[in-house]
Amino acid sequence: MLRRDSGRKTAAHFFLELLFEATQFRTENRCALFLELLFEATQFRTENRCALFLELLRNSASRVP
Repeated sequence: MLRRDSGRKTAAHFFLELLFEATQFRTENRCALFLELLFEATQFRTENRCALFLELLRNSASRVP
């Protein structure tokens, strides 16, 4: 069965990725982390705020060495 990709991602999609990728943040400065998440908010095309938040967490966690 073929599925059409509309370009939109659901909260469930991001939550599953978050479970596998975002296990921890290595920052001591929560304010810096929050500002970084806000800066990235303009780069995502989603209409679902929950999905956007999970995408921000996933991208931040993927940069942790």
